[in-house]
Amino acid sequence: MEEKIKQLGPALLEAFQGIPDPRSPLGRRHPLPAILSLAVCAMLCNCHSLYAIHQWGREHAELAPRLGFKGTKTPATPTLHEVFKRLDRETFERALREWAKGNWATGRRRSPLMARACGGFMARSCPECIWRRYTRNNWA
Repeated sequence: MEEKIKQLGPALLEAFQGIPDPRSPLGRRHPLPAILSLAVCAMLCNCHSLYAIHQWGREHAELAPRLGFKGTKTPATPTLHEVFKRLDRETFERALREWAKGNWATGRRRSPLMARACGGFMARSCPECIWRRYTRNNWA
C-alpha cells in the first residue's frame, strides 16, 4: 500500500497547489496541499471521519514527506477540523475532480494505480463521491 500512496502523493500535491489557504499565515505548521493530499489518501483507504484521517496519518507517518509534509508529523483532528471548516469546498471539489479524471478511471475501468492504492481495499465510489458523502455526513 505504501508504494501506491507514494505514487499518489506528488500528483495530489500538484493538483491542490492552486487552492487558496483560508488560514492565517501565522502559526501554520502544515501546507494546505499536504493536508488535502493526506485527507484524500485516507478517504481512499475508507477513513470516514476527521479522527480516522488523523489516525491514518499517524499510522503512516513514513509517507508524510511524500504527501508534502516537512517531517513525519501529520495534523491532529482539531487542525483538520479548522481547515475543512474554512476551506472553499467548490475549489477543492473542482481540483479533486480534475485530478480524478486523470488518475481514477480510464473509460469504464479504474486505473491500476487507483484500484490497488490501498491494497485492493477501496471505497465503492470515485473520490468526488467519497468527498460528497463525507461532507454530507459531517458538515450539516
